[in-house]
Amino acid sequence: HQQEMSGVCKDHSKAIITYCTRCKCMLCKDCEKKHISHEFQDKDEFIKGIAKKIDGNLNILKKATEEFEKRLHQMNLRKSSALDKLKRRRAEKVKKAKRLEEESLK
Repeated sequence: HQQEMSGVCKDHSKAIITYCTRCKCMLCKDCEKKHISHEFQDKDEFIKGIAKKIDGNLNILKKATEEFEKRLHQMNLRKSSALDKLKRRRAEKVKKAKRLEEESLK
């Protein structure tokens, strides 16, 4: 809603002050009168509630990202270790093959 972004009601040119929890929209004092027996929440409290939820979600994402990076690092260490073992085995096989070849030539 354009009016919600500017903070001014486009129908009444008044400041938006409340949030209708039933209709899920922001209202000025005059608009509020049309929403008979609806429940309202102070606009600032509503925004603080959303900000709190977003902060909570960001913290969850941050922890998940840290855990992912930790696991990725552990996987990279294991991969590196496995590659080192393969290189050592290959080098040992090459040495052994050369030694057997030299012995067979004698």
